[in-house]
Amino acid sequence: ISPDGLRLAFASHRGGAWNLYVLDLSTGDLTQLTEGPAFKANPYWSPDGQFLAFEIYRNDNLDIAVISVKGGDPIILTADPAADYEPAWSPLGRELVWVSMRTGNPDLWRLSLDNPDERTYTQLTNTPTMQESDPAYSPTGDVVVYADAASSIGLVYAHSATDPTSLAYEVGQGLYPTWSPEGSSLATVLVQEGGQDSIMAAPLGQAGLAQIAYRATSARI
Repeated sequence: ISPDGLRLAFASHRGGAWNLYVLDLSTGDLTQLTEGPAFKANPYWSPDGQFLAFEIYRNDNLDIAVISVKGGDPIILTADPAADYEPAWSPLGRELVWVSMRTGNPDLWRLSLDNPDERTYTQLTNTPTMQESDPAYSPTGDVVVYADAASSIGLVYAHSATDPTSLAYEVGQGLYPTWSPEGSSLATVLVQEGGQDSIMAAPLGQAGLAQIAYRATSARI
């Protein structure tokens, strides 16, 4: 959902290839933003609603790119031979964080859009026993939360958005962590193998106080 709540960005295979689309929720008008056979997915809105960051498969590899919601050519931000995926935009709009395999293991990396030079990109986490996924900046921009895909119980961690030397700490449970607007709580998806998936909401760092916001009656979330 766009920051103003009026548009929905998504990836679809409806044209025979994975491309990005924007749906106007009030009129139903649909705009196709990207073209071509290359895989494109995981769109993430800039805070001003003018751009989307996303992942694109090119040269047999996943990279991070941005594109204007008015259309035009994508701007490619990464070219490392390892996979780069799942970008998230900072609340001030000048930084991106994403998951990269360039160290051989999924870790979080950060770049400044004021200096989009790959030689200046910063490794934010270094956790050989974890598999970082689906990062999300806090509304204040000082913390990034992410799920550990390697965790058997689906733990969510928080890490400083600026200090690579800081330690991550556990803040919840589930997948796809999403902040509440004021930054006090997290919503996550709790996957139940052979059961009903749920959307959970809990105060930050208090997973024991989680409440079920929605439970699927069929299929998965």
